[in-house]
Amino acid sequence: MADVFLEIRKFGNQFHRTVLAEQSKHGILQKSTHMQRIFVCYLCENEGQVTFQRDLEKQFGIRRSTATTLLNALEAKGFIERKAVDYDARLKRIVVTQKGKNLFKKINADMLDFQQQVLQDISENEIQAFLSTLQKLAENLKKINQTKGEGKTL
Repeated sequence: MADVFLEIRKFGNQFHRTVLAEQSKHGILQKSTHMQRIFVCYLCENEGQVTFQRDLEKQFGIRRSTATTLLNALEAKGFIERKAVDYDARLKRIVVTQKGKNLFKKINADMLDFQQQVLQDISENEIQAFLSTLQKLAENLKKINQTKGEGKTL
């Protein structure tokens, strides 16, 4: 049997390099890191919802310290703001600024074209099967982490 983990790793590396090359053509890389761009895109796509740091931690399967570092950098660059909520002074909702929305527009236009290129000649059934398999792999990893006593995804 093929080494599934090696193939996943190789694909991830190739995908990441290609995305970076595409984004560097448009000057996006100087403004933010890859994960910062992912956060901005998620926040813009879910702008109608109230989003807290813990929501991002859960959505992306990252630790609190990682989310804090990313959000601090995004705030320092002016892509997001943290605003207090009326019902709990400890909670800060995350709001995308106009600068963040402008970044999203640029990324989104470039990535839609890129996605079409990457997925050409792949049927909807193949895409759904792939996503289903990825989800099962993620669930298995989560089970392994929980049995090891971590209780959190990495």
